[in-house]
Amino acid sequence: MNIRLYQINLHRDKNRVAFESLERMRTYSGEDYPDGSIYDLVFEGSVQVNEQNALEALFAMFNTDAELIQRSAGRSMCVSDIVEFPLPVKIGEHISRFWYCDPVGFKPVMFDAGQTRKAASDGTGCDLGSNAEQSVLRDPL
Repeated sequence: MNIRLYQINLHRDKNRVAFESLERMRTYSGEDYPDGSIYDLVFEGSVQVNEQNALEALFAMFNTDAELIQRSAGRSMCVSDIVEFPLPVKIGEHISRFWYCDPVGFKPVMFDAGQTRKAASDGTGCDLGSNAEQSVLRDPL
């Protein structure tokens, strides 16, 4: 299964919503959905998970699989991270579902991945610039 994992860049987090629940993020930021401009794309690739419990399996993998964590440009998965499941519709375009990691489980959210930046793969957390590929924003479930 192809996924993307986004994490808040702490240097751009002016409202200090990193590691907060979706409800608190909405309260602190005044927005209904997460601000893509404070997120970095830290992992993009294929992982082997069962589709029925994919989100929980990904959470476990990104917290226990040292090799996978090392391949990502971020930290282990935690509250406020966003998982994207891109579904190709035609060359160069895809429709995605986005899931916010909450203290208990995951919640579907609207998210503009086109505003995110790509994290440095060397673990420094420095930005590499905007993502070239654009996601088609889709309403959660």
